[in-house]
Amino acid sequence: MDLKRYPVALYLALVVLLSTPYYVLLARSGSMDMGRGFVVHSLMWAPGIAGLLSAWLRHRSVAMLGLGWGRTRYVAAGYVLPILYSLLAYVPLWLSGLAPAAFGEFARDCATRLHWQNAGLLAPALLQIFLTLTFGAIQSAASAAGEEIGWRGYLVPALREKYGMGATVLLSGLIWAAWHMPVIFFADYHSAAPQAYAVACFTLMVLITGGIAAWLRLRSGSVWPAIALHAVHNAFIQWLLDPMTDASGNGAWYAGEFGVALVIAAGIAAASLFTRSPRPASPSFPDLLTP
Repeated sequence: MDLKRYPVALYLALVVLLSTPYYVLLARSGSMDMGRGFVVHSLMWAPGIAGLLSAWLRHRSVAMLGLGWGRTRYVAAGYVLPILYSLLAYVPLWLSGLAPAAFGEFARDCATRLHWQNAGLLAPALLQIFLTLTFGAIQSAASAAGEEIGWRGYLVPALREKYGMGATVLLSGLIWAAWHMPVIFFADYHSAAPQAYAVACFTLMVLITGGIAAWLRLRSGSVWPAIALHAVHNAFIQWLLDPMTDASGNGAWYAGEFGVALVIAAGIAAASLFTRSPRPASPSFPDLLTP
């Protein structure tokens, strides 16, 4: 295979090769918590390792991955954006009752986990929120970095060499969504909503948030803003907002990563971002266009 001619095919072949053993393990157990979650977190590094290998095989360098920090304002944007679009999704659900708030249950669980039952419920809940948005985001980034080094570090620039921004976002988003499907269909990464509907909402949400991550990556020349976005998205939604929400019954149609509210809210955020600058400038790292 001509590595310079088929950079995406090389990368995808490595992703499939590295991901498959973890898919098999998760499908056999049916649980994302297999091995205290270490299996799925190892799976999340398959795209990153594939990106590192692909970049090295193609360039004898990993410079194209954008591993430098870049401008802090883009990393800050990656941190703040998922908080904003997540609140834009969940707050209306709480207020409307489409997916009612479960603040009491969340606070009681925080008090139990923090062994702080004698301090009321507000203090433990606030401490849990603080811990999640600080150390929790860092812990989440340890896994999110594995995906982002691959998807946004390698795949997005490799696609951008050949395609326009729209095609790059669409193709990278569809590939990212497809990579999740084995754990959606064969493990317990899903919701109580009908499967076809949930998969459609998830795919749209991934396309949109992947588009935001791609914009940040190409605009900044660094993969760290995308890592920040992915890490905070996972931590804020999965560890805070979902436990604060009653998504039983019809609530599953609206809340969570398999509901429609995040699709709408993230879409608003992406439209605002893309309207401001629909075509990010070409990345500044030299290895992108000159292997």
